[in-house]
Amino acid sequence: MLPGQVQCVQTAVLWARDTAGPLSSVEKLKLIDDRIGGGSLDCPAFPDGISFPEEIIQATAFPLPVTDHLSFSFNKYITSGTVKVYDMHGKLMATQKFTGDRTRISCSNYSPGIYFYKVSQKDNPVATGKIIKE
Repeated sequence: MLPGQVQCVQTAVLWARDTAGPLSSVEKLKLIDDRIGGGSLDCPAFPDGISFPEEIIQATAFPLPVTDHLSFSFNKYITSGTVKVYDMHGKLMATQKFTGDRTRISCSNYSPGIYFYKVSQKDNPVATGKIIKE
């Protein structure tokens, strides 16, 4: 570990211990940097708070391999959802809008091969995967 990295770790520990008070995070870091004898603060900015990621949405596609219809089920209710299916070349084969924890796409006109899907909720990708068409 380089000296600057050690200083960064020490700064982070002191900052985490001393978070109460009216000072902003940057002001706290400058004060703490002076306490441990640094001349310049050589570490990334620290967040003002902790953010928790949303629950991960898991998609299950079945049956695999698919013949006529591909069904999707999700571990969470999705609002304003979209499933897009692409071929190996990235060509969009199907788009299905849905709301709920299940949806289904017809694959009967697809040639045998490998395809990819992307599930989005309100234009944010939440799951991807691969399917095989017989």
